[in-house]
Amino acid sequence: MKELFKNLKFTWRYTKDLKKELIKYIMCNIFHIIISIIVPIISAKIIIALTSDSFEQLIYMAIIIFIIENVRNVIHYLGRYYSQIIFRESFIKIQTDLGKNILKLENKIIDDNNSGVFIQRLTNDTSRLADIFNVLNNYISNIIMDIGIFGAVFILNKPSFIYLAIMMIILYIIEHIRTKKFNSWDKEYRKENEKVSGFVGEIVRGARDIKMLNSEESFINELHVKVKELNKKRYEMGSVDRKYSLFRGFTRDFTDLGLIVLLVYLILNHNLPVASALIIHNYSGRVPSIINYVGMLLDRVKDYNLSSSRIYAIMESDEFKKEQFGTKHLDHVEGDFEFKNVVFSYDEEKVLNKTSFKINANETVAFVGKSGAGKSTIFSLLCKMYDIEKGKITIDGIDIKELDRESIRGN
Repeated sequence: MKELFKNLKFTWRYTKDLKKELIKYIMCNIFHIIISIIVPIISAKIIIALTSDSFEQLIYMAIIIFIIENVRNVIHYLGRYYSQIIFRESFIKIQTDLGKNILKLENKIIDDNNSGVFIQRLTNDTSRLADIFNVLNNYISNIIMDIGIFGAVFILNKPSFIYLAIMMIILYIIEHIRTKKFNSWDKEYRKENEKVSGFVGEIVRGARDIKMLNSEESFINELHVKVKELNKKRYEMGSVDRKYSLFRGFTRDFTDLGLIVLLVYLILNHNLPVASALIIHNYSGRVPSIINYVGMLLDRVKDYNLSSSRIYAIMESDEFKKEQFGTKHLDHVEGDFEFKNVVFSYDEEKVLNKTSFKINANETVAFVGKSGAGKSTIFSLLCKMYDIEKGKITIDGIDIKELDRESIRGN
């Protein structure tokens, strides 16, 4: 729960400008909850009126429910409208900010992580963050709505209410265990999914080179291995889900049988009318619905926490280090650039060793080399030494050691 509140605080920075829409959305859900609690109680009275031949009261109750249900339809429409606005605007802000932060990452960080890492964060993870307030409102509202049936059962018969409450607790414990085991496999699945996404991205970007080198078969074989491992993780997730769903189904059937036995006992002892027993039995089907909503809410919260930690790592943590950029920007450069026997070191690490080249005015060149070869250092030195007044730069046979890495990047 502590982790959830921390992540909600992080997400709030992108949603706080939508306070009005969020408040309206919450109000729609509150009215929806109130209506959903009232309707089962009125519906119970309709069944009682139907079985007792109170037709005038039956028509009266039916008209009330008709009006209430139409109000609910309007509220549901408005709720979805505000929900879409909240998601759309938050999604745009989160994706844009994450994109900016990815572009600030050090080249080494980008090289050390496959593209799938950043693709998943920009698409799936940002979507989960943008939707979290809608998710919480929606699932919590549905849980409270279904709990409304307990109000009707409590009014009709206290022992039946206690039995349904125990039934719900048992099913929740099973669902909680299932969710915990499922989440453990889900973490492994996500790691494999990132690997596959990154590998597919590399294949698409290098498709021309792959075909030119006639190496399609080796890449397809590697893809087959990765996809096979990914689907193995997916199968394990599904296996956990199937086993616990089966166990939950057996438990539900057993508790349903127990409820019928209880209702028969109460009827025979004149503690419960047959009409009320019928209502309770019909409403008992809503208990698994509550557990399903609780399970889905736990799954979504888990996904949200994981996505938040992944995005937070890029934006705020030291795990993904950022480049240090300067404040100066040259819109137009005139004159020649020339290096003559330049030597440059970061502490004891020599990056440039007697480097010489000349770039004439209006000439375009490209620096090509692996990471750490000195490309960024050359451009940093050019920016550091550029003489705006003279419109040119010449670095002649000097051994530059007094500039550290931070000062080169920051100016």
